[in-house]
Amino acid sequence: PAGTPMQFFRDPGRALQLKSGWYIPTGVSATANTSDCPGAGQCGAIHWFRADNESMTHLNHTGLLYSSKRTTVMECPDVFELDGKIVVLVGADGITQFWVGQMRDDDHKFVPDYKGKLDYGKSGRSIYAAKTGTSALPPFTRRVAFGFSGWSNNVVSRCARWYVLPRELSIS
Repeated sequence: PAGTPMQFFRDPGRALQLKSGWYIPTGVSATANTSDCPGAGQCGAIHWFRADNESMTHLNHTGLLYSSKRTTVMECPDVFELDGKIVVLVGADGITQFWVGQMRDDDHKFVPDYKGKLDYGKSGRSIYAAKTGTSALPPFTRRVAFGFSGWSNNVVSRCARWYVLPRELSIS
């Protein structure tokens, strides 16, 4: 978004098709007292960019998807539908966090019903930067998360930057 320093942007996520077109979520570290992060302190945020053409080469910022003071940054956002709900999955502060809820049709803002951690391992050793995928063919009902472990260069953990076994996701 205009006015956000480039160093605060994080990896864009996979495009998601909504009723009004294709949207790409992008993680941001928001500063205090802005529309993304009201009040004191930093927070993490995800912004939408809408593709203006079929090749997705022209993108326009359309606004805020979600922000949270629970973290200072939202990296590698993954937004997808699962079991009739919208899931927002982000790397934040060394762990992968998620929110489950609904997307508002009028402005595409996310309204969470539930939040949690994908992995309760120690920060830097748990699954991080998780990305999900579905079956290659319809009905696309299975959702699997992949990620890596060892965000830090901690030699003691012996698992720095290793991919973890995939996990099948469900809402239950």
